[in-house]
This record gives sequence, structure tokens and C-alpha cells, in this order.
Amino acid sequence: MRALHALTNGDVGTALARNPLSVVMLGVLAGVFLGWASRRWRGVEQTAMAPAWSLWALVWGICAFWVLRNVPGWTWLSPA
Repeated sequence: MRALHALTNGDVGTALARNPLSVVMLGVLAGVFLGWASRRWRGVEQTAMAPAWSLWALVWGICAFWVLRNVPGWTWLSPA
């Protein structure tokens, strides 16, 4: 929430310092939403769901982030 608060105030540097994963995921989510809205606007039907490997990669990436931000030496991932 601290990262989101910093982003809504226009402070990207503080948001990245607070939680880099949420800033990156918010950008990805915005891109996915814009792609979906563009396809809906043009009337293009969805042809396939996300592949299973991409969903598993997302889950494992989040788990790795949670673990690595608590490992000594990886302080750049932990909140400032």
C-alpha cells in the first residue's frame, strides 16, 4: 500500500523503493488491460487463455520475491 500511495502522489522512486514488484506488476496489469480493451473495442474475439506455464511462472516469481526480499544482501528488494 505504501508503494501504491507513492505512485498516486507521482513519486515513482519511492514506490520502487517500497515495493518494486507491485510497481512492475501494476505496469503489467495496465498493459494487459489496455490490450484487452483494445481487442474488445475492435471486436476481436479472444482466441486462447493464458498458457499454464505463464501462470506458474507468475506464482513462482512472486514466491521468489517474497523469499529474496528477506535474505541478507538483497536489501534493495526490502522496503526502505
